Amino acid sequence: MPGYIIHLTEAKIICNLLKNGSQTQKKNVYKSYTEQEVFYYGSLLPDAGGKTQKQFSHFWNESEKGQIIMNPDIDNFLKKYALVLKEDPLYGGYLAHLHLDRSFWQNYIKASVEFRDADGRQTESVKDLKTVWLKKNDEVILPEDFFSKDYLYGDYTRLNKLLIRKYQLVIPGYHMEQSHKIKEADGEKMKNVLEHLEGYIKNSPVCTAESDLRVLSMQTLETFLRETAQQFVELYRAYTAFNYAVPSYHLKYQTTGTMLNSQDYRKIDLSSMKPGDIFLKSGHVMMYVGRSEGGYAVFEADANDSKCSYNVYSYRTIKGYGCYRLKGFKD
Repeated sequence: MPGYIIHLTEAKIICNLLKNGSQTQKKNVYKSYTEQEVFYYGSLLPDAGGKTQKQFSHFWNESEKGQIIMNPDIDNFLKKYALVLKEDPLYGGYLAHLHLDRSFWQNYIKASVEFRDADGRQTESVKDLKTVWLKKNDEVILPEDFFSKDYLYGDYTRLNKLLIRKYQLVIPGYHMEQSHKIKEADGEKMKNVLEHLEGYIKNSPVCTAESDLRVLSMQTLETFLRETAQQFVELYRAYTAFNYAVPSYHLKYQTTGTMLNSQDYRKIDLSSMKPGDIFLKSGHVMMYVGRSEGGYAVFEADANDSKCSYNVYSYRTIKGYGCYRLKGFKD
C-alpha cells in the first residue's frame, strides 16, 4: 500500500540494522552493496504487476475479500519461502514489502483516518464506504478523493525527493535473474517499473513544509518506519537463527511433553530471551520473535490445522510459560 519510495526507505533502514548487527547477533548480514541492492529489488518486486496481480503477489487473504484494503497473509509467504530467507536477500526484501504493507494499513493509516458508512459509523467494507475522516485536519472527504493524487497518493509523490535525499536512496538496477524466483510476482514487468520510477521521481514536487501533506506526517511516518523496521528485523532474525541451530542438531519431532524433559533444551529466565528461544508449557509451544507494542511477539502453531501464525501476548499470558533455549543455539 505505501509508495515505492516509502518501501525503499524502509528497506534501507532494515539493511542498516541487519548490516550493523547487535550485541546478541554475531552474524551480520547484507554488508555488501550487491546484497543490499538485491534486498531493495525484492522490496519493490511485489508491486511490479499492478492491481491485477496483487491478489497473488501480495499473498492476499481471501477471507478479507470485500474489505477496503486486503492485507498480505505473511504466514502463507513464510510457509513457502521461510527456508530460503537466509540464502537470498531477494526473499528478505520481498517479505519486508509484505510486512510493511500490512503494518502500514493496520497501524499507521488506521491511526490517521477513519473510514465511515452512510450513517457516519466506522467501516472496513468497500460496499459500505461513503466518506473518509482525516484526523490530521479534521476533514471529511469522499473515498475517491482520499485514494488520489490530491490526498494519499499525492503525499507519496510529495515525499519522494525528501526521502531520497535524507536516506540517500538509490533505485536498484534491473536484474532479470532475480525477477522470476518468486512465482507469485510478475517479474516480466519489473524493468518497466524501474524505468517508470526514475521518471516519476524526476518530476515529483518537493515537500517543503508539513502543511504540504494532506494525510501523512513526516515525523510520525519516520517514527513508524523505524519501529516497523525493527519489528521486521526481529522476525527475520528469529527465522534465520532457528534455521542455523536446528539443522546442526538433526532434531526429531517432539511433543511438548518430551520437550519439557528433553536434553536438547535448557531453561532460561524471561529476561534472557532472544529471538528463536521458545515459550513452553504442557500442550503448547511458541517461538519468541521479540518485543512488540509492549508485549511478547511469537510464532505459534495451531495443533488442529498446523498453521503457523504471528501473535503478540502480554506479560500476564507469557508468565504462565517456561522459557527455554536450544542447547548450542547460535545467538
